Amino acid sequence: MKGKYIAIATVIVGLTAAGTCAVGNMDYSNGSRTGTVVKISRKGFKGFKTWEGQLALGGATRQGPSAGTNLWDFSIDSLMDDAKEEELVGKLKGAMDEGTPVVVDYDEKYFQFDVRGDTKYFVTDMRPQGKKKP
Repeated sequence: MKGKYIAIATVIVGLTAAGTCAVGNMDYSNGSRTGTVVKISRKGFKGFKTWEGQLALGGATRQGPSAGTNLWDFSIDSLMDDAKEEELVGKLKGAMDEGTPVVVDYDEKYFQFDVRGDTKYFVTDMRPQGKKKP
């Protein structure tokens, strides 16, 4: 009888974990944002490093007693193909060095998993502002 309850509990936990992973990989939304890349860095523990960045969206926002820049935090999916990841990081770094306004395309996930990135927003592509998407 005790083994039956353990088996049922194991199945429930397994289905819950599988459902969470499945929903976490689905896109909640996707879109584009325009701004200037102000930060791109590799963060995390050995074996779990992710690329993280910030985009200055322009304008200012009131945060407490002082005004600040409107920043948007994003990640680059660590599960992305290595060649595509390197190309995207290179384009983002180049745009940051030049101070070029860019348009980034992104997918927003339902959940944030630390091994994929620090945010729910994963940049999938980048192009200079004013250039049409191919």
